Amino acid sequence: MNSRLSFKNSTPRTLFFLMGLFACASSLGIYIGDFGVTFFTIVQMLLVVVTVCFKNIKIKKRNTVLVGYFVFSFISVLINLFVLPSNWNRFNVTTLIAMLFGYGGMYFLFSDCELSLYKKPFIKGLKINIIVQLIWVFLQYALLQTLDIHLNEFVGLYMVKTLPKAQALSGFGWERAELALLFLTGIVLFKSKIIKVIICVAIVLMNSRTALLMLAFLIGGSFVVSRIGFPEKVILFAAAGVITIVVCWLSDAIADRVSALVNGIINFKNDGSGRTHLFYYIELPNLLKSLGIIAILFGFGVGASGYAYNAYSIFNSPVPWTVESTVLANFWGVGIIGFICLYVWLFLQAKVAFKCRNRIFGVYILMIVLGGVLYTLLSNWSMTILIIWTAENRRMGQVACVKKLQQQENKQYVITTR
Repeated sequence: MNSRLSFKNSTPRTLFFLMGLFACASSLGIYIGDFGVTFFTIVQMLLVVVTVCFKNIKIKKRNTVLVGYFVFSFISVLINLFVLPSNWNRFNVTTLIAMLFGYGGMYFLFSDCELSLYKKPFIKGLKINIIVQLIWVFLQYALLQTLDIHLNEFVGLYMVKTLPKAQALSGFGWERAELALLFLTGIVLFKSKIIKVIICVAIVLMNSRTALLMLAFLIGGSFVVSRIGFPEKVILFAAAGVITIVVCWLSDAIADRVSALVNGIINFKNDGSGRTHLFYYIELPNLLKSLGIIAILFGFGVGASGYAYNAYSIFNSPVPWTVESTVLANFWGVGIIGFICLYVWLFLQAKVAFKCRNRIFGVYILMIVLGGVLYTLLSNWSMTILIIWTAENRRMGQVACVKKLQQQENKQYVITTR
């Protein structure tokens, strides 16, 4: 009895705090040979395990399309066990386990009320994380410019891969765009204008086009929704813009024109990363024609979206990899049905945020959708942020609906009594 009481009072709060503290820190973890697991994943899976062991478990009913995303993630991995090479299957299975026993387990084991309760320690850890990584990025920049020293390599954080100088401002991780998402989360979280300005400076120094695009969208979108009376129109406008971008990429002819335009503005095609990301979309029509209906419906597994390009002999990497685009990683990872489930959920959460007057978070979700066209942004830690943050919005939305129904009932009662 005492152990259960102790669990209720302290353990979840501590683990949620640690999740926030280790978010977006992929170089902080345990790496032995080809095996690697981040501290964030360890803490999150530990949360699920201790919850199952010390708490009266009751799987929470989730009437959302996100459940469909989890279901099709499982189905995609299961189907491809008989199709993919063994090393791809191993990566698929480990990615699925990290998902289902990570933010998936958290989503089903904790109610919206409980997630709202634990949001405070999670955000506290996240704020500390953001401040520390801000300081680290400025140290990285100073040492690179003055002594040509890669700080992460110098202190031994890069045990798996080494980054070129142009991509070295990545905090405790390996991807600038992911760190930018963490910093952009800070713009939403912190009230201090000084910290917001410092974050903007850090994002500019990181020299990531995806980061700059998301920063512009977040600032511009926040300005618009703070002065508009119909937030639903903003949702529809943003959704239409994202869909238009994706559809444009599906046509070879239009993609050539768009890439030429982008090349003229920001030299998009002059670097290897830009050409590779553009290539993913240019080859999409050919992949849709060449790969079977099963691949389109169910994908190749949550950790094996890159196999679509391997199968078509565009790339011949023997090492499992995922496409560096949230849109394509999910389309070829879990298939078109799971892809639709995920994006419907994202747009629904944005809509709930607008209705709850939490408009900045609604813009934040749409920013992730937009940025995901260009890079992979939905990982375990970013999905955890969305699930925890949207839990409170859903509760507020439910309370608002109940109050509205009560007002309608009271109004009808007054009319009938008259």
